[in-house]
Amino acid sequence: MEIRDELLKLGKEKAKKDETGEMLSAVVKQKLGIVSEQEMPFTQLRASGVFGLCPRRAVFSMILPMPPPVVTKNNMSMQLRMDTGTFLHEYFQDFVLGPAGVLFGNWKRSYTDKDGVLLDEKERMCFMPPPTPHPESVGWCGRWKFEEHHIVNDELHLSGHHDGWIDKQRMKEYLAEIPFTSEEPVDLVLLEIKSTDDNGLRKMKDAGGGPGLLEDYKTQATIYQRSVGVTETLFFYIDRKYFSMFTFTYKGEDKYWDYTKEKSEMIFGSVDAKKLPPKHVECSFKKSKRAKECPFIEFCFCEDADSVWDIMETKED
Repeated sequence: MEIRDELLKLGKEKAKKDETGEMLSAVVKQKLGIVSEQEMPFTQLRASGVFGLCPRRAVFSMILPMPPPVVTKNNMSMQLRMDTGTFLHEYFQDFVLGPAGVLFGNWKRSYTDKDGVLLDEKERMCFMPPPTPHPESVGWCGRWKFEEHHIVNDELHLSGHHDGWIDKQRMKEYLAEIPFTSEEPVDLVLLEIKSTDDNGLRKMKDAGGGPGLLEDYKTQATIYQRSVGVTETLFFYIDRKYFSMFTFTYKGEDKYWDYTKEKSEMIFGSVDAKKLPPKHVECSFKKSKRAKECPFIEFCFCEDADSVWDIMETKED
């Protein structure tokens, strides 16, 4: 009994020592796991999401009052995946592809003093320039940071940002360990960095790259290619678990560009004509998963849904 009592005592003491660690875990989960999402009007269609966008939801967002933010808890893993993806983008742009001299795009350098006051700021469309320290600056020490290229198509109400351009000629020269022959871009393809889990990467490899791309990504790449005048996108997949990589090129397809134009015309034409567009194919009944996640579900499925225009006119008055 004495040995058992001693073991129980040690177990209790160990549990007490772990309270601090448990509190830290709780703080992290509370900070990362509570996410507030606010619905915003779809006055601009995002290239990354236009393929799967419900036209009716987009119209509702422009003519109805915005619903209150949706707060979700215990969402830490999703937030961490998103933050890891953002970090990997910046890491490969600023610390790998940029310094390798193969990433072309908009580079920005900011100098601040010890109090955070901006001393100087410059932007250049080029390959990554060498660090240029400022005598009064602290922090970045003159390192240039990549700014993703913003695109806007006013005619189609489209916007988005791509991950830069990769110069194929410079990649060859870098791998051959010879000096770059041109400071100007020679043979550019668009870069699209995607982070995924190990299972997602395996599926992409099994599909041989392009054929396994989600149609959302095919649409996104096609929009970017048409917008900047190139014919290929170099997809760079990175696995968040084991950091395995898989790369392949994809040439945009006319059908995705045509689909985007038709959807944009449907959405903004519906607003002008004051007539609701059809529901998304996955929202054919109210209890469908997608419908239940929509903040405008009650308006969408009510019998007199088209009376929503009366609400809009009241709002404008």
